Amino acid sequence: MTPEGEIAMGGPETQPVESNSGDALSPAGAELLSPEMKQILTRGPGRPRGVPNKVNIATRERLAAMVDPIAFQALALRRGWVRVAGERVYLDADQLITLAQGLGRKVLPDLRATEVSGLGGQPLVAPNFTIIMASS
Repeated sequence: MTPEGEIAMGGPETQPVESNSGDALSPAGAELLSPEMKQILTRGPGRPRGVPNKVNIATRERLAAMVDPIAFQALALRRGWVRVAGERVYLDADQLITLAQGLGRKVLPDLRATEVSGLGGQPLVAPNFTIIMASS
């Protein structure tokens, strides 16, 4: 009898096989998978942390060369409409507010995360100076 929620397994010939990714796959289940799925399950660890995804980089560069999103948002905000499938679509007040907020976040990023330091990473210190007032 198996505990609730578990599936009864056969003898030792149906013990799970460990793949490279750490997933357990029984030999019976492996026979049911397509070759592409077997390759996915036995793949290595993938792209190392910190290495950029080449496809995403290429796509972003291609889009940046074709479209300037900040200019598009500024123009739409100034005109109050965008062209969709060759027709003007006028923006309502909520859309204009959302567009202005998004444009503001792009143009004026949140400055709370900006670290400011003096020369050579030293803390900022106000210079010492003396004010001399002329007496009359």
